[in-house]
Order: sequence, then structure tokens, then C-alpha cells
Amino acid sequence: MLAEQGGAELVPESAAAAVESASGLAVGQFRRPRRWRAIVGGVLALSIVAGVAVLALNDWGTHKQLTKSRDAYSASQSRLHETQAELADTVTKLTGVKTDLTSTQSVLATTKKSLDAKAQALTAKEQELAGVRNNLTDVKSSLTIQSGQIKTLESCLNGVSIALTDVSYNDYSGAASALEAVKVSCNAAFALF
Repeated sequence: MLAEQGGAELVPESAAAAVESASGLAVGQFRRPRRWRAIVGGVLALSIVAGVAVLALNDWGTHKQLTKSRDAYSASQSRLHETQAELADTVTKLTGVKTDLTSTQSVLATTKKSLDAKAQALTAKEQELAGVRNNLTDVKSSLTIQSGQIKTLESCLNGVSIALTDVSYNDYSGAASALEAVKVSCNAAFALF
């Protein structure tokens, strides 16, 4: 009742109804051999193992990439903290420089005011000196005039002295000649007074 045909088992007809309801195979249909099930099971198991391996490799790669990313993030954070420290140091230095600059500007402003005051004082002294020079020029001119007047008076007095000496020797004509010679000088001297 059972016959093999092409490596497959034939199912008897009497058991066909029971088999048909249990296996879902119609009478005269072939059942797949156990080897086929083993191959399908092996392929399925291999597919599952391959899938798990792919997932494991993917997970390992993802973790490796995550580790690299964390290391890079950690390095970036470290560089960021260093940069922030350098920035804070630079800000502190700039604040110091700004304070120095403000102080220097204040000193410069004070020095400029002092220089302006000294320049004004110098201008006043120059004007005073110009006035003194003018006075000296006037005094020099006055001395020149007075020197000429003294010479005129001296000439007159010399003539009078000679005339007096001539009178003391009773030389009245010599005295008259001496006075006549200094007449112009004496008239100029009398005009001064």
C-alpha cells in the first residue's frame, strides 16, 4: 500500500482523509522528505545566526563609533575648557591693559593741561620780555640822547671853565673868546632845562 515514487512516500487512500485534515495535503500529493526539512531548518538557523552576527557586528561597529564619538566629544570638551580658560585669561589681561590705558590717558590729559598752562605762562613771559626789551630800547635811546646832552653840557662847562681861568689871570679878551666859542653848546644846554 505504500509505494515509493521518486524518493517520496505515497500516502494510502484510507489514511488520506486523516492525513489530509492533519497535514493539509490532498490524497496523492507528496510529502517533503526529512532532509528537506533539515536543509530548510539549517538555512533558517544559518539565516538567524547570520542575522544575529550582522546585528552583533552592527552593534559592535555602533559601539566602536559611539566610543570614538565620546572620545572626540571628550577631547572637544577638554579643548573647550582650555579655550575658555585662555579666553578668561585674555579677558583679565585685556581688563588690565584697559585699566592701564585709562590711567595713561588720565596722566596724558593731566600732562597736557600742565603743558598748556606752561605754554600760557611762557607766552606771558615772552610778552613781558618784549615789554622789557622795548623799555631797554627806550632807555638806550634816552641814554644816547642824555649822552649827547651831557657832551653838550660838558663842552659848555669846559668853555666857561676856560673863561673863568682867563678872568682869574685878567685876560678878559681870552675869556670872551672862550665864551664865544661855546655859545652854541651853552644855548643848547640851557634849552634842555
